Amino acid sequence: MTLDELKTLLLTIDPALSKWVWDGQSRDYTVWTPHHRSTLMSDDLPERVTIKVTIDRWTKDDNDPVPGQILRALEERYIPTDEMMSVYDEKDGYFRHIIECYVTEPLPD
Repeated sequence: MTLDELKTLLLTIDPALSKWVWDGQSRDYTVWTPHHRSTLMSDDLPERVTIKVTIDRWTKDDNDPVPGQILRALEERYIPTDEMMSVYDEKDGYFRHIIECYVTEPLPD
């Protein structure tokens, strides 16, 4: 799965998805951040580029279905995913669900 494909998938789950920062519009929101680009090598030749992506779901609903929907969608497509971490911010009253996954991109020409 590429970054564009991941974005398309996430938009089907949360149409208000933002990249990098919150759009300031919705109370519950999802932000995705690609980072940590690395090139996997094989026999001293580049094989593929892997990009780590952090997906943050911020919600005031402790039963928000979106984090589970995201995880299921990633698992159904066999996207490598780390275990989800959830934290609660008492000051703001938000639950933050953090999902990290890995996508691949074609090698640059």
